[in-house]
Amino acid sequence: MNMKGKAVFPVLGSLFLIFLVSCVSSPKGFKNAETLLPVGIVAVTADDRILWYGDEEDTGAGLFDALFDKDDGEVDDPRSQAEFLVSASEQVLFESLKNRNVSFVDGEAMLASGPYSAGEISRVRNWSSIVYPENYKYFMHSDKDLIRALASETGMKSAAFVHFSFYTDISAGIAKTGSMYGFVTMEVNLTDSEGKRIANRTYTAKTDETMPVKGGLYDTRELLELFPSALNAVCGDFVSDFLR
Repeated sequence: MNMKGKAVFPVLGSLFLIFLVSCVSSPKGFKNAETLLPVGIVAVTADDRILWYGDEEDTGAGLFDALFDKDDGEVDDPRSQAEFLVSASEQVLFESLKNRNVSFVDGEAMLASGPYSAGEISRVRNWSSIVYPENYKYFMHSDKDLIRALASETGMKSAAFVHFSFYTDISAGIAKTGSMYGFVTMEVNLTDSEGKRIANRTYTAKTDETMPVKGGLYDTRELLELFPSALNAVCGDFVSDFLR
């Protein structure tokens, strides 16, 4: 669907070939979920850097420059790391929907539709600090005209606007020295086909594994390899809310 995301996946090899596992879903599913399908994924966005939890400071480039040639990859700065992860997130989201047999509008059909192509990007105050997969646009869930037009052309019964935030935190140690884990928050604004907001939910998950960090320095690729388990969990929780 997005060539950029597919191009960077081989960098981390098979670790990003994620098999879905059962997840703990939200306490309450979407009301009358059958009337919301197929769901259209209208926006997938993320903060433009990985942050230390509770800290405005980003995690930086870690040890990437010391360990790898810059020509060897595309994750050598905080923004490109976030771009990598948001592309991975979009792929995991669609795989989650597909593997749980939840009806959705084909992503390529959504992006190629007339209303999507013609839509104006939402330029809110912080729009420049947002990243999204290639060919996507930054749309807001408040754009009812866009939602109605997309529903008319694609047949979607609901529209999902998804935003990811990526964090790290110390699991053992002090002062950013010891071991750290990653965690993900996935905020979803879901509207009906007329643009009326049905739900605003946030899903959160920690990574299954931890990694060493010393004085805030770490192996960037190892950090990125932590996130699949958390992405799998939050996307699975969202999909489960259509099945409850």
